[in-house]
Amino acid sequence: MPVLEALGCMLRIREPDWQEHRVLYRRRESGAPFDVNLYIFSPGAADAEVARMRRFRDWLRTHPDDRKRYAATKRDPATRRWR
Repeated sequence: MPVLEALGCMLRIREPDWQEHRVLYRRRESGAPFDVNLYIFSPGAADAEVARMRRFRDWLRTHPDDRKRYAATKRDPATRRWR
């Protein structure tokens, strides 16, 4: 992850007991051109989870009403300040 950190990504979440999951992010207030959340799994550690996420992504791409509902659900918490 040093390469990602050199690009301005900061490690935010590390969950070694769940699919070796990590989340890095970059924020506009830190100089990034846009906000980024980057979800990382170790190779092979989460093949089933990645497949599930891709099926969800593909569903949203082909079902506009569900995509709009999902976007609205995500926007509200994204506007809040969290500790």
